[in-house]
Amino acid sequence: MTVLIFEDEANQRLTLEDLIKDMGYNPIAFARPSQCLQYLQEGNEKPVLAILDIRMQDGVLANNIIAEEKERGFTKATAGLDLARKIKELYPMPVIFQTGYPEQFKHAIDILPSAFLKKGVDLRENLKQAIQLALAKFNLSEYAERSEPPYKTKKICINVSWSQPIRPQVYSSKVVLDLDDIYYFSSENGGVKVYTDSDNAPEPLMVKMPVKDFYELLKTHCEKNEIDFTFEQCFRSRYVNMNRIFAFENNGIFFGKKDNLYCTINANFYARLTRLFGE
Repeated sequence: MTVLIFEDEANQRLTLEDLIKDMGYNPIAFARPSQCLQYLQEGNEKPVLAILDIRMQDGVLANNIIAEEKERGFTKATAGLDLARKIKELYPMPVIFQTGYPEQFKHAIDILPSAFLKKGVDLRENLKQAIQLALAKFNLSEYAERSEPPYKTKKICINVSWSQPIRPQVYSSKVVLDLDDIYYFSSENGGVKVYTDSDNAPEPLMVKMPVKDFYELLKTHCEKNEIDFTFEQCFRSRYVNMNRIFAFENNGIFFGKKDNLYCTINANFYARLTRLFGE
């Protein structure tokens, strides 16, 4: 298994290579960050992790080399951080940052490194522990990504208004609706009237947007959450939830629980229902 190393100081680089070999890994070490990136871009064996010096030290690399690295996107003070960001764009890989100046670690936190390593202090033991920690954290995150499906929901929050028959007043609020609770919706007075089976909201609900925009809102929500979109146009600017149809006739649809709720349909949609459900 390969370990990628960026370390501009030759003695430190050789020490790391020896320690990595003693641990049973194959070290691939470079003095320049651009060389590390080139190694990855050429399709060589993917390293199991990377150990990166945070900065290029003064007087270690020639000024012309530091200038060349800057042109390639690696500044002297943040060369290892720059390299880590580019590595993350290529491969998911645990990264260990090392430096002789611990105060520099704070600049690396936003990259979410797997471990930190301070140069010169019990290097063998600290390196071993850093590698174990980095690999364990990375394997755990990989397992979590494989085993935990993304959160998907049929619930959507909608700005609505409604009127209460007891009081001649219009109320407005945000309502959380489960898409399965919607029977149908239709255009009315430039907005959308929504008929639902939701316990969270009285009805009918009025949404202040064109019916086409409301339709696209629901469709986009379903696509984003990778769930079935079950609304179809049944009559002019009217859309029905196919999963809530209880019975139908040539002029309209019944919804079962809502005995008094009836949705008018056109001849084309009646023909579609007949094909789907039979005579």
